[in-house]
Amino acid sequence: MKILVVYPQEFWTTATYCVKALKKKYEVEVFDLKKTRGYIWNLAQFGIILPGGKQTSILNVLQSLEKPDLILEIDGYGLYHLKDYKKLNIPVAYWAIDSHIPAKRNFQKKIAEDFNYIFVAQKRYVDEFKKINRNSFWLPLACDPEIHRQYPVEKKFDIGFVGSLNKSLHPERVKLLNYLAKKYNVIARSNVYMEEMAKIYSYAKIGFNRSLAGDLNMRVFEIMSCGTMLLTDNIGNGIEELFEDRKHLVLYNNLGDLDEKVRHYLENEEEREAIAGAGRKEVLDRHTYEHRMDYLIKTIFPSDCAQTILDFI
Repeated sequence: MKILVVYPQEFWTTATYCVKALKKKYEVEVFDLKKTRGYIWNLAQFGIILPGGKQTSILNVLQSLEKPDLILEIDGYGLYHLKDYKKLNIPVAYWAIDSHIPAKRNFQKKIAEDFNYIFVAQKRYVDEFKKINRNSFWLPLACDPEIHRQYPVEKKFDIGFVGSLNKSLHPERVKLLNYLAKKYNVIARSNVYMEEMAKIYSYAKIGFNRSLAGDLNMRVFEIMSCGTMLLTDNIGNGIEELFEDRKHLVLYNNLGDLDEKVRHYLENEEEREAIAGAGRKEVLDRHTYEHRMDYLIKTIFPSDCAQTILDFI
């Protein structure tokens, strides 16, 4: 099978892991959406979807490529999209990642009719997409065990976090981390990726997560894959269907609850490491990008695969 993956290329984006996973089984070509004109972000916040210039057609892209059996466009940085997918006679799918961001969600819903299949990373928005495209499915994010791996190092930090520390974008996250840093040995870093990120989590006894607008983000799966106990906010959004609280991870509800659970699990190493181990096993068994791409392919080509099931639940 030949697959064309279309996305704005950044080495740290979700699509990078998807391409890596797909290449283990299929012939894969990629097209960088940053070669096209993006849509205007400030207008998308108000539901006005307007390109910043002439749109690029998939027909032009395919002129220099062998015809694929599937095209997969994956949401990434910015607002990008190719036109004329409806003129093709091959299946075209889209993975909507950041639907928790209003501008992104407005854009994603506008382009949803251009695809045969829509996969949505944030479960709470799947029904909105089903109203536009009935072939819409929940497909959570995942981990790459070859990158997000457990390093055999001393856990010298109480708490580890890697991600945006922009106070204007993440005020509650920064507030919580600042509070924790006054009481515990915390390492918090931005602009750290791949193996260096995995090393930071491996050095930490607890991996901290605070979502943005309740998103089930990559950090959830990445921390668990690194063999560190995940302590994350209780967001709903399907997390309780994937993992069991206090077995695979630990959920907190507010600052007081967070503080109490940090103290408890720092004082109870055996219990903490049992959760970390169970969480790691669960993500490696069911929540890698190879699992996600297998599910996507089974959904689109059910006659060529085993019966499609929600194999991550």
